[in-house]
Amino acid sequence: MPQSSPIFYKDKGTILLPIDKSQAKIEILSHHAKAAGFTEKGELHVTLIGFYVGKKILDTATTLAPDQQQQYLQAIDDLCKTTTFNHIVEDTIYHVQKDYQMKEGGLEHRESYVRTVTLPQVEEFIAKLTGLTGLTFEPLFPHVTIFVKGTGSDSTMGIGIQSQKDFDFLKPEKVYQYSTIILPTRPQADTLVCLFILRHLGEMGFWGISQAKIVITPKLPDGKTERQFADEGILLLDCGGGRFDHHVKKEQTTLTDLIARYLNIDTNQALQKLFEYARRDDFEGKGTISTDALDRAFGLSGLITALNKNHSKFPEKVIDIVMPLLEAHYAEEVRRTEELPREWADKQAQGLTEVFDAKQRDKKYRCVIIFSDNISMAGFLRSQLGGRFDVVAQILSSGHLNILTRPTKRVDLRSLAALIRAEEIIISGKAAELQSFDMKRLATPGRIDEAPMWYYDTATNSLQNGGINPKDVEPTKVPRESLAKILTIGLSEAIWNPIA
Repeated sequence: MPQSSPIFYKDKGTILLPIDKSQAKIEILSHHAKAAGFTEKGELHVTLIGFYVGKKILDTATTLAPDQQQQYLQAIDDLCKTTTFNHIVEDTIYHVQKDYQMKEGGLEHRESYVRTVTLPQVEEFIAKLTGLTGLTFEPLFPHVTIFVKGTGSDSTMGIGIQSQKDFDFLKPEKVYQYSTIILPTRPQADTLVCLFILRHLGEMGFWGISQAKIVITPKLPDGKTERQFADEGILLLDCGGGRFDHHVKKEQTTLTDLIARYLNIDTNQALQKLFEYARRDDFEGKGTISTDALDRAFGLSGLITALNKNHSKFPEKVIDIVMPLLEAHYAEEVRRTEELPREWADKQAQGLTEVFDAKQRDKKYRCVIIFSDNISMAGFLRSQLGGRFDVVAQILSSGHLNILTRPTKRVDLRSLAALIRAEEIIISGKAAELQSFDMKRLATPGRIDEAPMWYYDTATNSLQNGGINPKDVEPTKVPRESLAKILTIGLSEAIWNPIA
């Protein structure tokens, strides 16, 4: 059994018992705690006497003569140094939280994960301390704070818990470690979305859930409660009539919504399409709205139905197949709703964008030039969230340039293709060769030998100088400072009108 002696801090009157981190088994909870926004406590200890009680010890000292004060404090220090505690850090972990009123106004919210500690000699120590101080102490609640978080600068101090009464007042929640998830039937769209969320974001609220195995059990044992299952590391989903069984809820909801609300991620923009898909499939029985037979057969819900039939004896196979699809969708939504807006704002702040309008016949197009290697940036800028730009010219760090358009606007790129190829030929010192070309030849779809670095793709209505993977394609020589002018002239068809 580990042993250590308490330390008396004479300036504060507090007494702390150091705990080695290896004894607290911090690494077991680390992934879950960090996912939930907690930070590891710098040093670990059991508070035997906290600030509030410590002040009483110091107040008692002030009533004594100076020489007696020194003897009084030294006697407490000697008691600590001559006491050796056997201690056991228990496996049970609790989550506690508390709001503190700040001197400058407002509240500071703190949360902690704590482990209980067994101290066989604590009552004897407190009895001796009572004899030295003449003070009466409430029964202690020995514990060690292992992870903390909060809204203020003092949050790393944790939450002061001196007695069992203090602990009970905080209404502690036991933190269960989950190793198994039980479902009542084979996975459907709602359960699959829920499982995806638990695997990728569930550690914020369910310790160990990201690695939990899936078990399908149509009927649970009679008389066994949800908490008893949790004590065994089992999370019940859509069964047992518990917190996460949407079949017994008064309001129409989904399993996914119940879990999302519990994890406080129901407003996460990157998850909104998954939430809506789960609702539509569960409420209306049609994850794919289209009446087209092919759309329904190859929509995700149709494929899940086919997979369940094909793997009726191995439902976990269905989960393994569908998870990468949901992961890909979520990754793209994170890029679209979080990463790309952040990068776009950063590029604007750095002066790495240029926004302007260009006219073509009776239409006006919103155009943007941006320096970025992000392959999703052009699609983002053409979307509603990204500003609905009609023409996006993206310059890569390699010097390659790709010009993409918004499909619904049907931008005519022929004049621009001819102009930019002509510029390329002139810059390459082959201006004389242009005399044998007409603009129609320069606007040829695909690639032309005289300017092989440019591919005019009519299928995607884009001009590509290497695309997203340039490889051996030579980067354009068109000066970047001339690009906005070239785009404006080319789109306006001022030099050559392909329909004239």
